[in-house]
Amino acid sequence: MKKWICFILLLSLTIPAMTGCSMLPGNDEVDVQATVDAAVLATGQAEAAMQATIEGAVQATVTALPTPTPPPDMDAMTITEEELAEMLDEAVAEAVTASEQSYTTTTEATADGTISDEELAYMMMYYGEIEQAIYYTEELMGAYYALYGELAYETIELLIAIEEDLSNMAEYTDEMLAILEQGAEYASQSIEQLNQTMATVEQHAGTVQEALPQWQAQAQADIQTRINNALATPPQNIASELPDMLSQLEAFTGGIRQGFEDGKISLAELDQIAQFSADLKASLNNSGLPALQGLAGQVDTLTQQLAGGQWPQVRSGLMEFEGQLPSLPGLDGFQMPAVPEIPNPGLNLSLPGRN
Repeated sequence: MKKWICFILLLSLTIPAMTGCSMLPGNDEVDVQATVDAAVLATGQAEAAMQATIEGAVQATVTALPTPTPPPDMDAMTITEEELAEMLDEAVAEAVTASEQSYTTTTEATADGTISDEELAYMMMYYGEIEQAIYYTEELMGAYYALYGELAYETIELLIAIEEDLSNMAEYTDEMLAILEQGAEYASQSIEQLNQTMATVEQHAGTVQEALPQWQAQAQADIQTRINNALATPPQNIASELPDMLSQLEAFTGGIRQGFEDGKISLAELDQIAQFSADLKASLNNSGLPALQGLAGQVDTLTQQLAGGQWPQVRSGLMEFEGQLPSLPGLDGFQMPAVPEIPNPGLNLSLPGRN
C-alpha cells in the first residue's frame, strides 16, 4: 500500500511538470510512458532509501544494546559456586530487563493502531533479546544443577521456579515472533493479541524479579550451612600413634581426590570428607607436636573451602598442603603416596554467550 502511495504522489508531481514544459515554444509532445517509467524508478529509489534508513536505525540500536562477554569454558576446578551464582544473578536480571524493554517498545508501536515496517523491525529485535537472554540463563542454570544440585537442594527448588517463569516467557515470546514474521500488515491486525501476550510475558518477568533476591539469599545461606555443618562434625576416631595419624591424613587427602574424579563433590562425599577432617584435626591437635598441630588449621581451611564450593582453591591448596609434609619435624621425611594432580575432568561448562 505504501509503495503505491509513493508512486501516485511522484506521478502526480511529474506529469503536470512535464506537461507544462510541453506548452513552451520549441518543446515536443511529452512521452507519457517515459514519464511513468521515470516515476516508477523514482519510487523504487525512494523505497530503497527508506529501507536503508530503517536498517540503519535498527543496526544502531543493536549496537547500543549491552552484550554480555561470553564466559570462558568452565569446569568444577575453574569457577567457584559463588562466582557461578553471581553470573546467574546477572543473567536473570538481563532477561528481566529485556522483557521490560520489549514491553515498552510494543506499547509504543501499537499505540496508534498500526505497526509500521520500522516498528516491526524494532519489536523483532527486542523479542530476540528476550530469547537470547533466557537461553543464556538456562545454560548457566544447567551448569549450577550439574555441579551443586545435590548440595544446594533448597536453592535449587527456588531456581527451578524461576526457570519455569523464564520458560513461559520464552514460549510467549515465540508466539509474538511468529506473528511478526507474517509482516507488518498481519501484525497490525493482531495488535490486541500482541499486547495481551506481551503483558503476560511482563507478568512472568515481574515474578522472576521478585524471586531473584530470595534465590540470592538462599544460595548464600545454603553455602554457609554446608560450611557450618562440615566444620561442626565431631571426631569419631582420635589417633594416638603417628602411623595411625598418617593413615588419617592419607584418608583425608585421598577422599578429596577421589571425590573430584567426576568433576564435582556429592553430599555423601562431602559428609565423608568432613568426618575424615574432624578425625584428623583432633588427632593432630592431640599429638603434642607443634608442627603437626599447625596442620590442623590448614585441614580446617580445606574443609571449609570444599563445603563452600571453592573448589579451585581446594585444588591448589591441597597440592601445597601435601608438598610441605616431608619437611615437617616429627614426620621423619614422610612422603604421601604418589598421586596425580587433581584432574579437571570434564564436567565441561562451555557456555555460549550472545553474539
